[in-house]
Amino acid sequence: MQVFPQSDGSLKILQPQQTAGFDLGNRSLFVKTNGSGDANQIYFAHGAHAGCWKLEISINGTRAEFSEARAIGRLWQLFGECAGTSLAAEVFLEEKKPVVYETLTLTAPAGQDVAVNVRLLLDITAPPPPKGKWQNFAATYLPRLPWHAWLWGFGWGRWLQTPAPRRILRRGTSELAAAGRVAWTFAADQAFSACTIWGKQAEVEFVFSLPAGQSRSLQVALAEAGSTTAAVELKRLPAARQDAEEYAAWLNRQIDIHDPLLRSLYVAGLNAAKAMYKEFPSGHAGLVAGPDYAFPPRIYFRDGYWTAQALIDTAPELVRNHLLHLSAGVHPNGECPSGVFAAHLLKEWRAPANCNADWLADHFDSPSFYILLLNDYLTTTHDWALLDEVPQEINPRLRWPKQTIGQRAATVIRYLISLDKDGDGLIEKPYKANDWADNIDRSIWVGYDQALYIAALKAYAGLCPRLEGADASDRYLKLADQALAGMRRELWDEKLGYFVNYRRPEFTEKNLSVDTLVALYYHLLNENETQRILQAADRLLRASQNTEQPYGDYGLLCAYPIYSNPEDLFDKSASPFCYHNGADWPYWNGMLADVLLERHDPAALDVLTRWWVYGLEQGWLTPVEYYSPAYPVGGMLQGWSSMPAATLWRKLSLVKELIHEK
Repeated sequence: MQVFPQSDGSLKILQPQQTAGFDLGNRSLFVKTNGSGDANQIYFAHGAHAGCWKLEISINGTRAEFSEARAIGRLWQLFGECAGTSLAAEVFLEEKKPVVYETLTLTAPAGQDVAVNVRLLLDITAPPPPKGKWQNFAATYLPRLPWHAWLWGFGWGRWLQTPAPRRILRRGTSELAAAGRVAWTFAADQAFSACTIWGKQAEVEFVFSLPAGQSRSLQVALAEAGSTTAAVELKRLPAARQDAEEYAAWLNRQIDIHDPLLRSLYVAGLNAAKAMYKEFPSGHAGLVAGPDYAFPPRIYFRDGYWTAQALIDTAPELVRNHLLHLSAGVHPNGECPSGVFAAHLLKEWRAPANCNADWLADHFDSPSFYILLLNDYLTTTHDWALLDEVPQEINPRLRWPKQTIGQRAATVIRYLISLDKDGDGLIEKPYKANDWADNIDRSIWVGYDQALYIAALKAYAGLCPRLEGADASDRYLKLADQALAGMRRELWDEKLGYFVNYRRPEFTEKNLSVDTLVALYYHLLNENETQRILQAADRLLRASQNTEQPYGDYGLLCAYPIYSNPEDLFDKSASPFCYHNGADWPYWNGMLADVLLERHDPAALDVLTRWWVYGLEQGWLTPVEYYSPAYPVGGMLQGWSSMPAATLWRKLSLVKELIHEK
């Protein structure tokens, strides 16, 4: 299989295999497709697995395959030829509705009639968890569930399962329905030639003769039951198809660059960010992390921050809504979890009155990201009215105090300051894996968390005139200076020329972790310190320059040397060059590329694009969560991996200058 970026931002794929997939997402669902025209998995945004279907086409008794594909936005197109008959299949979504459409168009050769057999196998069996999923869950999540979860067996027992319909039923000559907790309807624009149902599976067949030189299409749709049916949606299929094309055109015209690789990187990234925006029952909405991190549905502080960067400039209303609903997850004392469950789940799970909506409570970096995203949004849009909004509570029975977003920001910054237990300017992280490196127990002084804290103090100081009065800004700037002095005192290694990863009195992890470079991204350091750190990053983290690591030029290592204390590591990060222990995370590429572009560093182009080039070589058609050569790739269509697209948009003139010079 080969992948070629196109001038319109799309990807052209030759010889797509069944394992080559393209993930699509809109406000109501995610769909995983493949090179055979299947809808591998369909997930409704509110948290339900709807099933899948597989497509088989035979022409004159010969099984047809597709030889080419095109991928962009919410549109996946396949093309092929069998027995002289041309084939085209499309899977697409419109922006909002929980409906999956597929069309199949066949054209017979000029001198021959052909016999066509099309079969669709629908299956609503819940998919098995990925390999190692339960072990990862036990190691990562179970110890951190709120105390009442242990008593709340029924609710959390349901949470650990992927919801699915109970059975498939036939409805008329061209329709099916799935009944159960999840309900949907399926319809075709022509009657089934045959239909067989057995429990959670159904096979429908279409048999027809296609006269020489003529074309015929078959259209199907699957729609979540409720306000619409698949039969109704089939009548809207041309409009939905047009919506998918208009969305592809919208993605393409957001940036002015002719290089196909960079244009495809931007289009794929912006689409990934926009696909994360989900609307849930009860009126809540926000940015999920990706198809593999959306069930049960929750929106994130950290992932949402990086995902929002590509949207603030292009779709700021989505970031506003995300902030509005994310704010409801801020605790009265300012503590923030990793993410916030969609509100409807508490009712669905029959949650007790004292249940909050935390997804992984008390994440050390979440409060900083809350302040930083609020600042980024407000300084870009000047939508100061947001500060006076009062978020809709997720669980009103908790009786948390009614606070505006501005008041919550003040509460969050006070909570952050309270994490400095001894007043020395350093916030003390507990021995827990409760920041982005959630497979590593980092403590007590962590460069990444300290830098975020300093950046949050500075950002809040800038908001002070509208929150606490102009005179209050100086207090937070002084705290930021004290925090930076503490960071230099405890974490700077003069010999190494960078901030070490983390340190506690009895141990120092001296590797260079890419996350500490947020200190450069937020302009916290002087230029001499910045240049020394960038030199170390070039030597240690860029795989093309690091001759000590064994995997060649695969992008940007997130940490090097590998972690030295096995007792601090667990699950995937316990393996060298895996996950937080040396994998490439594209969102960090975007962050570092931003810093390099500001300095007109030629390495910026490689950092910005190498992850995308490498991924396309592997057949990954959407921005991935993380990867390293020796291990399975992370999730596809990952929201925060849109950060390189945000950098490209914001630093476009500098990118063009480097391209011209190159």
